[in-house]
Amino acid sequence: MKKVLSIGAALAALVTAGAASAATVTVGPGGFNDGYATAVTYNNDAGAAQRGTADGRSNGLNALGANDGKFFEIGYNDEVVFTFGTSFVSPGATTEVTFNNRPSYVEQALVYVGMLGNPASWVLVNEAPISNANATSTFTFAGGPFDALKFVHTGPNTGGKTGGFDIDSVRVTPAPVPLPAAGIMLVGALGGLSFLRRKQRAA
Repeated sequence: MKKVLSIGAALAALVTAGAASAATVTVGPGGFNDGYATAVTYNNDAGAAQRGTADGRSNGLNALGANDGKFFEIGYNDEVVFTFGTSFVSPGATTEVTFNNRPSYVEQALVYVGMLGNPASWVLVNEAPISNANATSTFTFAGGPFDALKFVHTGPNTGGKTGGFDIDSVRVTPAPVPLPAAGIMLVGALGGLSFLRRKQRAA
């Protein structure tokens, strides 16, 4: 179940000083949910006219958790940042719910990976934007681990129609947890015991 919860640490890292900060909001339960996004930060003013309210598309919570048919619409030329309660590596994927509606609306977004609190860390995943040509878009990237994904709506403005990219869910691959040094020593010791037992049996 999706709940609204204040995430002080994430908000402090993402909200910048200035007039725009007053409109920036973070929603979501936070924590870890099998690699699905659990919090999203966005400017509540940017692209609001394009987002609208039908189907709850202005509710950022709709982009969190597993696919459920509900969606959050990124406003025209808007950007949103997702976090997952974990660091992650490639690949990632997003589900867009209004796919193949391209004769009326061409919806596209660029995807970046990076580290919260470090604007210089953002890296464009690929040159071509993901779009509503497909229900699911998978993106791969080098390096990491990272802890945030940023989606930037790129349009185009087709005949004055500027509908945003509609996100049902975003998912990443959690980064492997390094085995602590004590754990490595234990594995080595167990391997040594196994070797000695085989040697004793052979003798």
